[in-house]
Amino acid sequence: MVDLTNSSAVEQKRLDAIEYLTDHPHITMIYNSQRIDITKFGNETIVSESVTVNRQFDSRKNSWVATWFTQEHIEDSTSLINLGFNKVAREACHLIMGSNFPSAWTSYPTQYKFIGVQINV
Repeated sequence: MVDLTNSSAVEQKRLDAIEYLTDHPHITMIYNSQRIDITKFGNETIVSESVTVNRQFDSRKNSWVATWFTQEHIEDSTSLINLGFNKVAREACHLIMGSNFPSAWTSYPTQYKFIGVQINV
């Protein structure tokens, strides 16, 4: 803990945190996602998989990562040779990872972050 009324102690705590994070800091996320396989039909059109994302960041430059959660409606049918297959409607969800952006949260310790992730729906 740090005495928030002592500005030199607060600054030293921030510098200690930066020192601790200087050895290639990163954030790792693992999430489940779905993608479309256009070579398949019916229930096999949507492929569920786990995705691992690793982002490095600079502990001296506050930043955040923009992400978007999307949901798509897919209707799949065939018109070439229809052997009793009906049109199939499915939903697919996935997460899109964007770039790192500078953060305005620079007031240590009240409103500060080394790295953040924002998920937009």
